[in-house]
Amino acid sequence: MKLEPMISHLRNSSLLKMSDLRLSKKSLKLFIAHSAINVTNTLLKHVKGFDYIKDDLLLQHPEQQALPKGHKMKYYCLRANTIEEASVQGNILVHDNVYHIQLKLNADSPIINTYAIPTINDQLTNACIRGAQAMRAQDVSFWEQRQIFQISFGAFHLIMNLIWALLQCHCGTTNDLGSLSHFFLILEKTHLGGEHPDYHTLLSTLMQILEGLLLNAW
Repeated sequence: MKLEPMISHLRNSSLLKMSDLRLSKKSLKLFIAHSAINVTNTLLKHVKGFDYIKDDLLLQHPEQQALPKGHKMKYYCLRANTIEEASVQGNILVHDNVYHIQLKLNADSPIINTYAIPTINDQLTNACIRGAQAMRAQDVSFWEQRQIFQISFGAFHLIMNLIWALLQCHCGTTNDLGSLSHFFLILEKTHLGGEHPDYHTLLSTLMQILEGLLLNAW
């Protein structure tokens, strides 16, 4: 995707409103369809007698935004390097190493200043890239400004922040029937009531609670 139109739209954009965040009708229908499959698969996982439909095509998640038929991705293998990247300056040096030294793209190359590069990272890397963009906002090109990097955060941090938020909102106390603290007590995992509990244990426990609630409702 060309970068210039994206930057132009960003400069002329207004602040987000709730209406901007609401699902479209198409997206809402897809969400409901995926949720129905997830609920059904939970029942198939725990209730005997449904083996004959577990491979039914109706229970397969529909493909979204598939690549064009016959399209093949190009891959460019990169070497590891010893640059310390956990800082703004370190991240800038990593970019230079990857694109100048390894991929042999010059700073004034049309390619490196024309197209957006989607980059999906942990929160620290994203913060470093944002820092580089802020520090170089008045530089001479999209590359030198590091605007070519269009940032998204990885699934791990997305889910971690989500489940920590769920914990903050629904923890309650052990006396609150249906609260997370109440379920943690039943499952003998009361240590999960802290501010930042272990990610993997909390996620596994929340999925266990969700499946239990679905089975109870069924």
